[in-house]
Amino acid sequence: MSEPKPSSPSSPSRTRPSSLHDESPENGIFSPESLGGATVRMLLVSDDVEAAFERALGAGATVVRPLADQHGWRLGCVRDPFGHHWEIGRPLGAWPP
Repeated sequence: MSEPKPSSPSSPSRTRPSSLHDESPENGIFSPESLGGATVRMLLVSDDVEAAFERALGAGATVVRPLADQHGWRLGCVRDPFGHHWEIGRPLGAWPP
């Protein structure tokens, strides 16, 4: 069995580093497309939502939902090249409420 190889660099977050990998069925790692949908919901909180959204698009993501003010958040959603959906946003007021 081979170890999965990262296909994108680890990206820093406020809490800990993370990375995405290619699908590796022999290691029990499947893409959302192979499973028919995502198994997690990811939310990237950014002080500059517009810039983060544009960076994602520049890196190959596609728009699922454009940025909009909704439910007390500035929020949009993109699909990365691996099929993962990322909500990108920031609260419009004090958070948590």
